[in-house]
Amino acid sequence: MANIVQFGEIISQDQIQLVKDTICRGASDNELQMFISICNKTGLDPFSKQCWAVKRWDSGLGREVMAFQTGVDGFRVIANRSDKYSGQLGPFWCDETGEWKDVWLSDKPPVAAKVGVLRADFKEPLWGVAKFSSYAARKKDGSLTPFWVKMPDLMIAKVAECLALRKAFPQDLSGINSDDELDRAETDFKNLEPDKTFQQLKDEATKSIEQSCGVTPEQSTQTKEPERFPKPEQILITREQADQMKSFGLTQGWTMEQMAHFIYTEFKLIRWGEMNQIQFAAMEKHIGANPK
Repeated sequence: MANIVQFGEIISQDQIQLVKDTICRGASDNELQMFISICNKTGLDPFSKQCWAVKRWDSGLGREVMAFQTGVDGFRVIANRSDKYSGQLGPFWCDETGEWKDVWLSDKPPVAAKVGVLRADFKEPLWGVAKFSSYAARKKDGSLTPFWVKMPDLMIAKVAECLALRKAFPQDLSGINSDDELDRAETDFKNLEPDKTFQQLKDEATKSIEQSCGVTPEQSTQTKEPERFPKPEQILITREQADQMKSFGLTQGWTMEQMAHFIYTEFKLIRWGEMNQIQFAAMEKHIGANPK
């Protein structure tokens, strides 16, 4: 790790071990290198709590991975350093009628919030609009998390501001997630049918394929099946199906490496063409239920 950073950047050589022991506790060398590189690129100081590292579960890899995270203050710091930043308009909130207000007085959460960011080289403000239903973080039982209960107007306004700042400064803020965005993403993951194990998805795929082959539930329990209906696990996928799966996985945010890792982990296969119809259908269900 001796050559990760250069002297004079946000995180110095002497501070690397301190970061690994505190802010990036449990990070691998590659994750630490990524975190330090992003800190140096954005100019955010982790020791001032402008940014931090968070471990989150990656279902595709089957392990926790590190995510770079900052709050709205971090977004403001990056924007403020730009010579193009000229301030903001708002925030504004609206209710069910769609009427925008510059102060929120109701005890009910607003339906949405918007913030406009001004750039010196743009004629019009860049607006970020966030619906409360789209970003409010919830617990597994569906209830709002404490901050979203106590300060719903402030929380949704922060999201709208982050969206507007990212629009205004995409080169500086691409790949950087706000804490509110990641909290919502984690909520969505928890509500995705996590109670369904991969074996359950595989069983559902088996049932679906058997039905398409004309095999009744009673027949599927018998040890002997008509020879004209080979068992789905005996039928390998075609090249077209393999290409279809690769394309589908990429649209869901999976990388080729993650899909290959999944095939090896779950099926102990190295080549795509070795998958059978049951495995193909189960993997398709899994990727569809777990977008990246």
